[in-house]
Amino acid sequence: MSFRRINLAALAQMRNHKKLFTATIILIAIIALFSALYTTSMFPIAAIGSLVVSNIFKDMLNKNVCDIEHSLPLSANERYFSKLLAILYMHILPVTVLSFLIFLLFNNEGILDPDEYLTIICIALLQCLFVDAIAVFSCCHIGCFAESIYLSWILVFIISFLPYILVFKVCYMTAGLSSLSSDVFECWGLTITNQSAGDVSFFIKVCINCLISLALMVLSIFFYKTRDGKTVGKPIANKLYFEILMLLLVLTVFCIATFSEAIGLWFFIMAAIYVIINLIVMRKELKLKNFAVWLLKYVGSIAVCVIITAICFFTECFGASRKVPKADLSDCNVSIIICDSSSYVYSALDLPDVPDYTSIYNQSAKLTDEQTRSIIKTVQSITTNRNHTIGDFIVALKNGKPNDDTVKVTLSVSKEVSKYEYFKNYSDYEKHLYETDVDDMYSVSLLDQSICVTEEEAYELYDMLSSLDTLSEYQTYSNKYY
Repeated sequence: MSFRRINLAALAQMRNHKKLFTATIILIAIIALFSALYTTSMFPIAAIGSLVVSNIFKDMLNKNVCDIEHSLPLSANERYFSKLLAILYMHILPVTVLSFLIFLLFNNEGILDPDEYLTIICIALLQCLFVDAIAVFSCCHIGCFAESIYLSWILVFIISFLPYILVFKVCYMTAGLSSLSSDVFECWGLTITNQSAGDVSFFIKVCINCLISLALMVLSIFFYKTRDGKTVGKPIANKLYFEILMLLLVLTVFCIATFSEAIGLWFFIMAAIYVIINLIVMRKELKLKNFAVWLLKYVGSIAVCVIITAICFFTECFGASRKVPKADLSDCNVSIIICDSSSYVYSALDLPDVPDYTSIYNQSAKLTDEQTRSIIKTVQSITTNRNHTIGDFIVALKNGKPNDDTVKVTLSVSKEVSKYEYFKNYSDYEKHLYETDVDDMYSVSLLDQSICVTEEEAYELYDMLSSLDTLSEYQTYSNKYY
């Protein structure tokens, strides 16, 4: 490969798309300026990337462009990397240069906060690389311009939200865990929580995101080189890619809808979306059997989703419901709340000698690591011998809980740490925001778990916990509302 030929081909791409390049520069400047003045997100800049990529990879989408570009004295590798370089020239570099120029201009005037705007710039670069990488990957599997736009955005939505929704919602509904770390889900996607340019972990996440996006761009050359030229102009060049994409889309919507009373409505909406996308993609004459095939595929996709959810339900998220934190649990505050599982309204539990709302906790006595672990295992052991049934799963899938008369047990374990330890990863600016806080100790949640039990199990647990010396302090409330 010759870098000189790659660079010349990239510059030629810019000349061929000079109108698009000019419009991109103007839009980037306006969005960056608006973001600097009002500290808003630069996400619209990333959205431009899918349009830029689809125009640069038009040899995968248009037969005439394919014939012209593939007749040039360039190898497949040189042609591919020239396109990546053109994306750098037309999208990534303008975002970087214009954003920092505006930052330097307005920072001297004292209009914007440096930490906040640098965070916005880093997120914008992360989003641009992510969207561009997905668009490049999609163009290698798609043969029409329109599909390269909307199907790539469907994939952006899936990758950004499916892992988070699948793990957090399914884990919470099957194991009751709500204090899972989100760091693993921020390795690749559209955004990063707890954003701060002064945070070292923030820059690590940004670098990981960008490296994964760049790796996908480079590895997509395999699909680019092995692509059959006869598929150019066809909506879907790789049918396997499309089927997997649709399956993941159904799984994403299913995870959003599952364990809710509106799951039936979501199934109908998803079926309509599934059929509409297939209608748009299909360019042939529409026949009745096409609808039958699409609905069968949709039902099969739903069946896969139900099986995945059922496995998590019956295994209680692969034993995660009995997981004890590995951290040192000495000197922890423990709280166990026993109440009716109805949202907001805690109706009578109808348990002998057990109030409507019961809170058992320990604050004053210092617990050892062994005592805290013993309490956690006592609460978690209440469902050890439970046998889930298909009926329980169906009811939980529709209502979000096993049945209406279930009692909810909420177990919380937290530990107080110093202000420095709590904010050690934050920037000096954010530390300054908390200097006026009179409380020098901060509470860190180590375990936050909700377990649905039967009334008999709730009574047994209440009796066991009340007898523990380490949980000598407790409060009970007989009111119907929390």
